[in-house]
Amino acid sequence: MATLLSQIRQPIGSFKGAGAYDKDKVRRELAKRGIKQVIPPQHNAVVSNTGLTHLRSRNKAIKIIALAGRTAWKVQSGYHQRSKAETVMFRYKTIIADSLSVKKIENQQTEIKIGCKILNTILQINKPISIQVT
Repeated sequence: MATLLSQIRQPIGSFKGAGAYDKDKVRRELAKRGIKQVIPPQHNAVVSNTGLTHLRSRNKAIKIIALAGRTAWKVQSGYHQRSKAETVMFRYKTIIADSLSVKKIENQQTEIKIGCKILNTILQINKPISIQVT
């Protein structure tokens, strides 16, 4: 996780990940970098009484889920944004390509920008034109 995070040059405000990321080492690394954690605790998770700072958001999520339910926590935390990102990536991989064809990072960035431009153009072409009839 540390290797992946160190490759990102811009500041990271929050990390939204599936329950598979509900691991101590992941949460510790995110907290060390000051990144907000939006990770659902596993279904059998219990509140940690150790007082470790990297587990605060997890403990809070467990309490909210116990009181209001998992759906309420997802809405409150903005977790649903993760599924939007996954949908975009699925669409990109299905329509454009499953992998990048160039090696240099600068060329990869250009390739991705071109792919996004294609997707946005397709979206605009297929968008219906609505006219209000009075």
